[in-house]
Amino acid sequence: MYKVVICDDERIIREGLKQAISWEDYHFHEVWLAKDGIEGLSLIREHQPDLVITDIRMPRMDGVELLEAIKDLPCQKIILSSYDDFEYMQAGIHHHVLDYLLKPIDSEQLNQRLAQFVPLAHEQKTTMTTTLPIFQSLMKLEYPDYYVNYVVQH
Repeated sequence: MYKVVICDDERIIREGLKQAISWEDYHFHEVWLAKDGIEGLSLIREHQPDLVITDIRMPRMDGVELLEAIKDLPCQKIILSSYDDFEYMQAGIHHHVLDYLLKPIDSEQLNQRLAQFVPLAHEQKTTMTTTLPIFQSLMKLEYPDYYVNYVVQH
């Protein structure tokens, strides 16, 4: 039912999260792993996950840049970091992340966040399912050119 992308430059963290969490218990059926923000962004665009878990400091594209790139996407976000730097926490607040978890990851804490995620994701999917047809109908009537451009872009 749900999909997650995990972005972390440390392979042991990526693989550890994939193996340590019982994703099916939280209705996740697809888990993708990325070694940096660029690879993560590609996976996010391709698979449109419901949740993105990202490290804050990675090569090529860091977590803050990734969050900026996906800020308009309808997915929840969790930041992982070895840094308790207030600047990074502010970036998380700015991008409305579900949580900012410090490494080493406490699996119980992550499990609690995943339990919080499920009702949020369900509500978001329900809202999208009910409002999207209304939005599309209004766009067709009021702004036919804009609607066509929107459909082409998405």
